[in-house]
Amino acid sequence: MTELWLILLAYLSNVKSAVLRRFWKKKVQMVIPEKKLLKKGDIVENKQGETGTIWRVYVQINTNEPVGCLIRWDENKSLEQISKLFPVEDRTPEFNPYIRKVTK
Repeated sequence: MTELWLILLAYLSNVKSAVLRRFWKKKVQMVIPEKKLLKKGDIVENKQGETGTIWRVYVQINTNEPVGCLIRWDENKSLEQISKLFPVEDRTPEFNPYIRKVTK
């Protein structure tokens, strides 16, 4: 009789856990803020007021996420028209110490 009672308790425990897993799942929702990224062809401006266009965007091989960009400056007519590597994240509303996106 004791064994029958233990089997019944185990069965009820399994039913209870199955019902709880089915109906009382935790619903977790992750909110990932989207980063604004500069794209090829965007017009940017540096601190000195020179404008340029995004010439090339580089991505990281493992994650395929954009990490840097090259800028082709319009006013600079010398051989150094292409800039060094800048971060591709657009932080224009807050603060970007190097460049800012020109909105039309």
